[in-house]
Amino acid sequence: MPYPMALILEGLRRYPPAHFVLPHRVTEDAVLNNFLVPRKGIVNFFIAELGWDPKVWEDPIAFRLERRMCPAYGLAMLHLEYFVANLVLSFEWKSVDGDDIDLSEKQELTTVMKNPLQAHIYPRNLHSKFGRIVRIGSHPAIFVSDRSLNHQALIQNGAIFADRSSALTTGGIASSNQHTINTAAYGPLWGILRRSLTSEILNPSRAKSYSPARKWVLQVLRKQLTLKVGDAILVEDILIPLIMARKKVKEDKEVKYEGEHILSYVDTLLDLQLPEEKRKLDEGEIVSLCSEFLNAGTDTTSTALHWIMSNLVKYPHIQEKLFMEIRRVVGDGEEVKEDDLQKMPYLKAVILEGLRRHPPAHFLLPHRVTEDIVLNHILVPREGTVNFFTAEVGWDPKVWDDPVVFKPERFVSSDGGEEMFDITGSTEIKMIPFGAGRGICPAYGLAMLHLEYFVANLVWFFEWRPVDGDDIDLSDTEEFTIVMKNLLQACMYPRLR
Repeated sequence: MPYPMALILEGLRRYPPAHFVLPHRVTEDAVLNNFLVPRKGIVNFFIAELGWDPKVWEDPIAFRLERRMCPAYGLAMLHLEYFVANLVLSFEWKSVDGDDIDLSEKQELTTVMKNPLQAHIYPRNLHSKFGRIVRIGSHPAIFVSDRSLNHQALIQNGAIFADRSSALTTGGIASSNQHTINTAAYGPLWGILRRSLTSEILNPSRAKSYSPARKWVLQVLRKQLTLKVGDAILVEDILIPLIMARKKVKEDKEVKYEGEHILSYVDTLLDLQLPEEKRKLDEGEIVSLCSEFLNAGTDTTSTALHWIMSNLVKYPHIQEKLFMEIRRVVGDGEEVKEDDLQKMPYLKAVILEGLRRHPPAHFLLPHRVTEDIVLNHILVPREGTVNFFTAEVGWDPKVWDDPVVFKPERFVSSDGGEEMFDITGSTEIKMIPFGAGRGICPAYGLAMLHLEYFVANLVWFFEWRPVDGDDIDLSDTEEFTIVMKNLLQACMYPRLR
């Protein structure tokens, strides 16, 4: 790819990271341009001025791609080419509100931008049928945005596409050498870690046993909200206590509600035997697994909850329709109970539409294929990395009418009941907020329960309105998940029932 190479070279010429080479000292007298440089003399070399020399470079201040020693310069060039190419391939980069980019600089350890770059990024609609193959070194990076190809790869050929790439150094440390569910290679280790979580913690009977914990969290949340009735609040401030309370419940080794012992995730890990290594998990591996459990279960769910509540504030007619459904089911009840949720098809539709319109992540974790396979007439070689877009699948105008519109009715049947929808993608992929196939999020059922339970009760307890009639800004930004750029501020008022 000569053009990306030219882009990198012109960037290094115009904006070298340092303006000087480290000082050099001569080992003997030397004459340089008729000047005597004495032994042990110090010589300083300008980098920037060489690249800006008008005798060599035409119009040297301009950034032009038509023109054309550190021992690791080759590696640096590889890294720059690799990341620039993939960043441009994956996203369109735009200035914030049309602002001009300030390219003035300042001196730190290196010469950096005086005002750090701020930009909006938008996933590219790479191809309506198949994400192109970009070869970097010996391993191609493959991007898939078509829903039928997602199904072909993740469901029909799930075992081949289920592997993970080897972790980089930092990733290996954080995951205890890939001893977590999300990072483990597809095989016996991955299987036993996932089975331990699904059978011991996430099975329906076990999930139901945590119902008192969810009720306790709801009581804590309602008490805190009641103190702020009528005030403008950041919804982020509401979610943090909820998350912390959930973490406390999960982190406690033995939590009892109404005299009943509640099994925690860490209990299930203490005696777990690794099949290939014939040993138990060490403390570091247990910490990594618990961190994965807490982070994956709180960040994504709280992000989804934030987006759903934002849309309910922005569209009060949807909020009112949801409230009326809750009232029909609950009647004079004090709160929405978990058994009530199955009687609320519109609630389920609101949650599904929130996950379709605002998936917490726009990509699945990268997959690696275990053998050569042909996908859409293109060979995906063994150990090739495949990236699956989640957001573009849920925004496909060939599947969804007006895909940018928040419309829960698309998940409601003509008679007002629940439209049967397979969120796992087993029969057909229309959206994949939890992934699909063998690598689907093992806790997607629990996540749906939490979202339905807390959204229903938040709407049942309070009416949510914008602050002073402000319009709700639904633009996003990327952090650990895809979050709101401007956090939701809303006023809430107790429901008069």
